[in-house]
Amino acid sequence: MRRTLYALLATAALCSCAADGSYTLDGTVEGVEGTLYLTDLFTSRIDSARADANGHFRFSGQVSEATPALLRSTDGRFTTRLFLEPGSIELQGKIFEPMGIRLAGTPSNEALGRFRDSITELSHLAFERQDSAFRALERRTIAANRDNMLGVTLLAYNLADELKASEMLEEIGRFPAHMQEQRMLSELKRMALQGLKTEPGQPYTEIVQPAPDGTPLKLSSLIGEPATRYVLVEFWASWCRPCMNEVPYLKAAYERFHPLGLEIYGVSFDREREPWLAAIRDEGLKWPQVSELKHFDNSAARDYAVRSIPSNLLIDTRSGRIVATNLRGERLEKRLEELLGR
Repeated sequence: MRRTLYALLATAALCSCAADGSYTLDGTVEGVEGTLYLTDLFTSRIDSARADANGHFRFSGQVSEATPALLRSTDGRFTTRLFLEPGSIELQGKIFEPMGIRLAGTPSNEALGRFRDSITELSHLAFERQDSAFRALERRTIAANRDNMLGVTLLAYNLADELKASEMLEEIGRFPAHMQEQRMLSELKRMALQGLKTEPGQPYTEIVQPAPDGTPLKLSSLIGEPATRYVLVEFWASWCRPCMNEVPYLKAAYERFHPLGLEIYGVSFDREREPWLAAIRDEGLKWPQVSELKHFDNSAARDYAVRSIPSNLLIDTRSGRIVATNLRGERLEKRLEELLGR
């Protein structure tokens, strides 16, 4: 999906480290009234403070390491992201001008301010050029900020799903050793190492989860079918709109290529049984389905380093190896046509 500049900015956050763990956040947001809430996104810890008649507020606290945070008003009319890091953080802005929020006072928030300015400069471009321009900007910004959390956060939030596991490890290796110990980069590295096992050419990993009738269904049981030449493992959920948007492509591919040796093994990240079963029934999904009903706390998500859905991988049953990943939309039928013909 095309990302607007504001949506991209909403996910852009950064942080930095210092010797002392204490911080203060002094802010003035014109038009803000009442209570403001500050949420530490690593720990879900919430603090609150009241804005005075001029929209001024102040928070103080301690962090064990620099952490992403969300600041919002009670009525929801104001929200912005920042990073809590040791030092004095300053915030200025107006309630209905999210692109104009100014952050300063600490290294990472200074960098965020510069990054926001650069994004604003892209607004004069034609809409169809904004996305490619932003991608180039974030690449440059990551390269220039490997010594602080701006680079880490942009890598984690904006590029992680676009890079292969081997490419992610190369990116992580470009950060200084002390930055690689930060929890976000450490988790990215762990997932990338796991993801190496799922790149094309690697052997598949077994999945055993309950089918809709409650009986365990092994992935290997489908791969072992003599008539099956390829198995598409599809990670999805009934609550995931992009996943449901892929259903017509999956159904078309299944109808066309199932007689030629294609099977699909659906792994749902649903939380509740009824919505999962309703989606299978209402959408007419004819291929085998399994789910642990644990959302992203799914064993297959860990084994295959699934960070987002929809996601899939294609397994050659003769070799037991992965031959393609993330075949979305029309690319699915095109790849199957190359492999199965017709």
